[in-house]
Amino acid sequence: MDSEAIQLEALKAQELSNVLASIEVGINFVLLIITIASVICALRAYQHQKLRAKKDAACSLAKLYADEILNQMYPITTVFKESGYAEKIKNAFPLDKIEKFNVEEAVALVGEDKFQDLVKELFTISSKTIYLGKIRSAKTIAERHQLAGEYTTVSKETGEVKMVNISVLQSDFYDSITSLLNNLEWFSMNFQYNLADEAVLYQSLHQTFLSNIWSLYLNICLNNQSGSDKYYTNIVWLFNYWKTRLRTLEEEALKAKHNKEQELEQLKAECTRANQRYEQAKNSQDTQIPTYTGKPL
Repeated sequence: MDSEAIQLEALKAQELSNVLASIEVGINFVLLIITIASVICALRAYQHQKLRAKKDAACSLAKLYADEILNQMYPITTVFKESGYAEKIKNAFPLDKIEKFNVEEAVALVGEDKFQDLVKELFTISSKTIYLGKIRSAKTIAERHQLAGEYTTVSKETGEVKMVNISVLQSDFYDSITSLLNNLEWFSMNFQYNLADEAVLYQSLHQTFLSNIWSLYLNICLNNQSGSDKYYTNIVWLFNYWKTRLRTLEEEALKAKHNKEQELEQLKAECTRANQRYEQAKNSQDTQIPTYTGKPL
């Protein structure tokens, strides 16, 4: 075989090699596109699943809130309301002023003497008020009878009803507050660490949550006396987060209302001007209608 034939075969081999290399590049490119598309699909599926899981978790927490937490809240809020304690707390500590939920903040807002008076009042709520709160939150007649038998006695001579086991009744009440705060802390933790979508529950739960945490402000503060150890931090976070959202929505609603009022005033002004122009045109119109008699012959 001469040199020209050898060179020709070499060129053919090189061309074949280039074609195979181009095919390989094309295949690799297609595989790369498929891989990227697969990753994107997998990522979207993961994100969708994650969002779905967060919404499902929020729904589960809503059921917990309705079935357990509200039942725990009711006797406590009843006692605070009937004793006048909740009103005093909300008057002493304005909603927009509370943020840190510690003793230092509470004392700064009301002063040391007022703070001590409120603490004393918290732990001297009458046993009768606590008892009535329990009775009103009882779900069945049998439960009411059980509470009555445990905490009251009737004098056989005078028929007077007296409270008994007062220390147990009071201790059980303050223990129920601690239990409620612990459940609310776990409830709030799911939102703090993004395990559940808090936006799903905000509209339904923020009223009772903010109101009741506001009433329990002093109870939380008394657990946060030192600067290092903090309790109920997730409750405090969710309270401040929802309070900020509430104020933002209120401002937006007021702004929208103001804009609508301005639009209404503008429409009224335009209507007034249009009526004025109409009256002017009506008054300036010549009421004598000329009669055409034709040309003389």
